[in-house]
Formats: sequence, C-alpha cells, structure tokens
Amino acid sequence: MTRRVEVRTGLTGYRCQLDRVRRFYDRVTQRPEGAAYLIDYQDDVQSFFMHCWHLKDWVKHDPLIDQPVKDRIKDAVHASDVLKVANDLATSAKHLEVNKSRAGAELSLMRLDASGELSLLDCIIEVNGAERSAREVAAECLQEWERILMAEGLPVERMGT
Repeated sequence: MTRRVEVRTGLTGYRCQLDRVRRFYDRVTQRPEGAAYLIDYQDDVQSFFMHCWHLKDWVKHDPLIDQPVKDRIKDAVHASDVLKVANDLATSAKHLEVNKSRAGAELSLMRLDASGELSLLDCIIEVNGAERSAREVAAECLQEWERILMAEGLPVERMGT
C-alpha cells in the first residue's frame, strides 16, 4: 500500500525570510570541507547578503505589520551602515556591478587560513578600501536586523529548524 504524504509550506511574512537569512548565515559560518566547496561557499556568502538585504521587502509586504512600523523599519535599514554593505553585495551578486553604491563594498577575494588544525575559508569584503571578513559582516548584519525588528516589538526567534 502506498501512503501519500503532502507537505505544504507558505510564505508567512518577514519571519519566513528571517529564518532563511539565518539558514544562509549558518552556511557562511560553518567550516567548509573539500576543494569543491570553494565555489559553493562563495555562492552561500552571496546568497546570504541577497536574502539579508531583501528581508526589508518581506517586511514591506507583510500584511501583519502596520504601515507606520514598516516605514520606521525601512528608515532604520536604509540608515544602517552594515546593511548598506549588504545592499552593495546583494546588488553586485544579482547584477554583477553596482551603479549606485551605498557603502563602497565589494566581494574582493577568497582566503583560506590554514594556520590551525582545521582550515578556515572566508570571503573577504572590501569596504572603502578596508578588508572585512564576510563571516564578521554577516554576523553584524544579522544582529542589526534583530535589533531593528525588536525595537519595533516584532518577534525574532526562529519559527522552525
């Protein structure tokens, strides 16, 4: 006898996207394995920043958030220095080049740190001439989003695993 299993998922507003941002954050911060992971890792970094920046669109279209709250969140996001970096990286990942940079940020190179027992792969982001670890910038972006959302009284805990 064949048993039918139906799985339904839905786009339930900003929290769905926030969880997606966190899943990509987990991919960015985990230790890579194998040489084939180099391109996968770069894809994960770019995807994190695209999903991170576009969380603002999910807030904008969330029917459960009042318009004044949406407006304050949009203003806070556009004023955030670290989320401006996310915008530049999301735009360059999607369109190859950035016509109107908000932070002067670009993904500049991959770095493999083989100094310890385990090698650590990282993407290096150049922000106005200064090198930053993609892992560190991603952590700051996620913390900034949580701060902005909590300031408006919106829940930020994960909906699921």
